[in-house]
Amino acid sequence: MIYRLKRWSAALLLGMFLSLLSILQCFAAGTVSQVNLHIGQTPDAVYLTYSAPDAAQGAFSVTGPKGTVDYAANPVWSDSAGKYLYSAKVDGLAPDSNYTYNIAGSYSGTFKTPAETGAFTFAFLTDTQIGFEADAKATGAMFSLLNSRDDLSFAYIAGDMTDSSRNERQWEMLFENGGVNAGAGQTFFGSHLIAAAQGNHDNSSFSGHITAPCANSGVGPVVYAFDYSNVKFVILNMNTPDTWAAQADFLRREAADAKNNGKWLVAGFHQSLYSGAAHIVDSGIISARKFWSPLFAELGVDLVLQGHDHVYARGFVTSTGSNANLTAENNTCHVVSGIPLYITGGHSGAVKWYAARNYQISTGDPLTPNYSFLDVNSAAPAQNPWGTDTSKTHEQSYILINVDGDTMTISTYMFRYDGISDKMATPPYLYDCLTISR
Repeated sequence: MIYRLKRWSAALLLGMFLSLLSILQCFAAGTVSQVNLHIGQTPDAVYLTYSAPDAAQGAFSVTGPKGTVDYAANPVWSDSAGKYLYSAKVDGLAPDSNYTYNIAGSYSGTFKTPAETGAFTFAFLTDTQIGFEADAKATGAMFSLLNSRDDLSFAYIAGDMTDSSRNERQWEMLFENGGVNAGAGQTFFGSHLIAAAQGNHDNSSFSGHITAPCANSGVGPVVYAFDYSNVKFVILNMNTPDTWAAQADFLRREAADAKNNGKWLVAGFHQSLYSGAAHIVDSGIISARKFWSPLFAELGVDLVLQGHDHVYARGFVTSTGSNANLTAENNTCHVVSGIPLYITGGHSGAVKWYAARNYQISTGDPLTPNYSFLDVNSAAPAQNPWGTDTSKTHEQSYILINVDGDTMTISTYMFRYDGISDKMATPPYLYDCLTISR
């Protein structure tokens, strides 16, 4: 017992030393870090968030088609982070325009505002869930792969940014990943707009590190909508059941606007209603499925982007939880109103993977047995086009969705990065590709 106490005490002291060292390095540098830009609810606004060791880093400028504008972000001291956190709304921007920004003379980056028309591609990521140095390095490899592309308009991240939302070291490793791809996260966040959903491992403020808009006080935190070209995105929050009724009213209004303007309708949130692994009959998931599944069908939601289950899964699911069995021709499916395509986005990080399970269906739950509602399930070899099981292969994933008028092409890539050796074990490959049309 004494040996175990000494061992755990040593581990605790080591962890505290590493966290303190990271903070001291930040103070020594005297520069801003953890920079990110969140998309706004209108194309003329974004939200800039960053951190710094002191309260004198609030001045920043943004340069675009009409020249340079100076802004100021207010510093807020965070005891848990041990640093100042800054946030500011940048508005008055022109749509579909390139901008550069400079923060306090110590960090510069670029971003592009949402386009009102035309084709675009966005990344769908989920569950980076940074916990330890090894999985931070693996996540850095994913960001490095995305940084090599020049066609990404923004990234939708379906929650669980870190394993523990109040662990500052984990937030630091989300941006500075360590190893071969040390700065890949910061490079990505500093040059791409993001749209974030709140996961169960996140808190409603993302511990001050990400600023997401809020549609109104009634719907609760991290609930908002935005248009990008001919797509309306509605981000919901499954963590707050007491606001679901208000969120549903918000979704109804946004859905009506989307349909009246001929836009695709995409819903995004963290906890998967329909996926292929262990969380499928968690009590909270059952409650959410009963509430939201019939509503998504009623309102004509085209695509549902989810996370939480650390598995890649997709299926056209009816309001009763059955597989719609839509026929694909040349890998293209024509969408049917009232039958959304549900996608669980896999695992962009490398902390854990969930397996499929045997489950029983409770009364009133719109679900069918044996994951039969899915067309693809990476955790079930019989439903996996590669015949493998990601709970054993431990492959990470990222998804690229190209929208071009009345078609969406969804390309899912998988790879395996060994964070211990800091090397790519399985190079990225196209795991799944589907086009939906209307």
